[in-house]
Order: sequence, then C-alpha cells, then structure tokens
Amino acid sequence: EKMMNDEDFEGAIAEFQMLGSYKESKKNLNLAKQELTKQNAYKNAEQLYKKENYKGAIQQFAELGEYKDAANRKKEIQAERYKAAEDMIESGDFEGAIAEFEMLGSYEDAKQRAEDTITELANKTAYEEAEELLAKGDYTGAIHAFAKLKDYKDAAAREKEIQEQRYEEADKLADDEDFESAIAIFEELGNYQDSSDRITATVQAEYEKAEQFYVEDKLEESEQLLENLTAREYQDSQKYLAYVRAAIAQENKDYN
Repeated sequence: EKMMNDEDFEGAIAEFQMLGSYKESKKNLNLAKQELTKQNAYKNAEQLYKKENYKGAIQQFAELGEYKDAANRKKEIQAERYKAAEDMIESGDFEGAIAEFEMLGSYEDAKQRAEDTITELANKTAYEEAEELLAKGDYTGAIHAFAKLKDYKDAAAREKEIQEQRYEEADKLADDEDFESAIAIFEELGNYQDSSDRITATVQAEYEKAEQFYVEDKLEESEQLLENLTAREYQDSQKYLAYVRAAIAQENKDYN
C-alpha cells in the first residue's frame, strides 16, 4: 500500500502478485495495473508535448480524463497553441497558423479561425500576384485581379488607381496622335468611364489624320493609318486605302 501511495505501481504490482490471494491483493493488483497504465499514458503525453506533437499530447491528456491534472494540461496546451497561431498570423506565417488552428479542432473558435486564415492567405497571395502582374506590365490582368479581391485591403483603390493612370496615358497618346496605342489602352479599360466613346473618337481622329496626310501629299503616312483603319473595317477605309495605294503607285511610276 505504501508503494501505491508513493506511485511505485510497478513495485506494488510485484508485491501484490507475490501475495496471491491474500486479503484484497487481487483487487489491489488490478488497481495498481490500472494506475500504472494511466501513469505511463501521462508520461507519454508529456513526452509528446516535448517533441512538439501537440495534437498527440492533447489527445492523450483528453483520454486521461480527470487523472491528476490531465484536463488542465490539455487546456494549457490548447491555449498555448491558439496563442502561437495568433502570433504566426502577426508575423505573416499564415500556413503555420492554419496548421495550428486545424490541429486544435473544436477548441473555442479554432475551426472558424482556420477558415478565416485560409481566406486571408488566399487573398494575400492573390494581392501579391496582382502586384506582380502590374510590375510585368500586364495592366489588364492586374486590374482584373484587384477587381476580384473586392474589399480586401486597398484592392479597390489599386484597381481604380491603375485605371486612372492608364486612362491618362491613353489620353496623352491620343493627343500625341499615337492613335493605335491609345485605342489599345481604351480597349483594355473596357467599361471604365467613357473608354468606349473614346475608342470611337480616337478611331475617327485617326481617319481624319489619314485624310489630312493625303491632302498634304504624305501618301505613305496616310497609307499606314488607313491600313490600321481597314483592319478595323472602319467606314470606307478599305476603299480609301486602295485609292491611296493607287496614288502611291502612280507617283512611283512618274518618278521612274
């Protein structure tokens, strides 16, 4: 019995086995075996904790129920890992935090926190990818990527900022009579502001410039613009282009 009180269950088992059927030896033998099993399980749980197998340690302590302070140890480890997951989020280690929250299972709001962190990681990754697209000059891709992020951080503001910059760039290109570059950007901008109307206006401006070149006898310059307009099937550009090419051919003939 002293061995039982001292938790020397292996020694107690040996003694009770030796005593055989003496008094309550058989009963105490079974009790000592049960206590030894619990004692070993508790030690194993602590070893799992030291090895950072937190899920295994939590499960082991949970199975021990009210044995010693097993219930408190379970709660301590859960609270510790929950805090660790929050610290990981603060440091930007979202994958580590997700693993911790998922490991905690039904502890407090760990399941919801895992889902929220998965969403946060997906948004963070998508945001970084949008910035990479922008850095590579893929403005359409960047705009669409930021648009998908909706209310995440400043994604909506970034989308608008890029659109405004591209619109201003297209506007300047149109003023500088770089019609095709301007049109390409307005097309890229889609429904942004009056981009559609600006495409129409810029194509018309290109047509008028082609006419001006023709009047000024700058036939090759007129031809180049009309080639662009013909590709767009704009008004009578194809017919006009044929007329200009005929004039160029006649000019070359006269020159020769």
